Amino acid sequence: MTPTRAARPGSAPPPAAAHGFAYDIRTRVWTDLGDHLIAHLQVSGHTAAGTDGHTAYTVDLSTGVRTQLGVSQGSTGVNGITGRVVVGETDPGLLAYAYRTDTHASTLLPAPGGLYSTATSADEQGATAGTTFPDGDFRSHCFRGDRPAEVERHVDAIVDDLGIAPGEIAETALRYVLSAPAVSTVIPGMRSVRNVEPNTAVSDGRPLTADQLAVLAKHRWQRSFYA
Repeated sequence: MTPTRAARPGSAPPPAAAHGFAYDIRTRVWTDLGDHLIAHLQVSGHTAAGTDGHTAYTVDLSTGVRTQLGVSQGSTGVNGITGRVVVGETDPGLLAYAYRTDTHASTLLPAPGGLYSTATSADEQGATAGTTFPDGDFRSHCFRGDRPAEVERHVDAIVDDLGIAPGEIAETALRYVLSAPAVSTVIPGMRSVRNVEPNTAVSDGRPLTADQLAVLAKHRWQRSFYA
């Protein structure tokens, strides 16, 4: 957790290797974050956070000081930063954590009744939100690392562009599939009656409109969470 070499503010030089960067659109100041912050980059105020694919770091953009997050002996992911609070998870073990950039204090957040947890957001006071899955649940593998935060960003963008409520995203997904002329039946996964009732309500034969389908076409996302 000891601060190390400074990042370099100024204009963008030609990089010799992959480098992260931050750019302030108000001051037009470009900051080279070096090869330590090239993945999962997040920024809040004057602090950037990210990883080199294994270890997480923060950079104070006003001073250029980089600090390693001393959270885990394994790899550390970054999912979000708000104010002085960075959240993510460690691996192995998949333990959520919250890290304060002002005090360098780390808090691990194991899931009740199981080991797996991931944190995706926090407020400036340090209240943290995330997701947990039971030990052995396949979702703990599918939604490891920064995948929950990645899904959340895509869902938020779809909700905003379609002008729907977040609770309508599952219905919209089913109607999207059923809007294809070649599809007459969908068999979605359902874990409770609370899932069954809204899913069966989609069988009313009402597809998405052409405008809605055009909006969703812009959100095409190729990925596999089963690997």
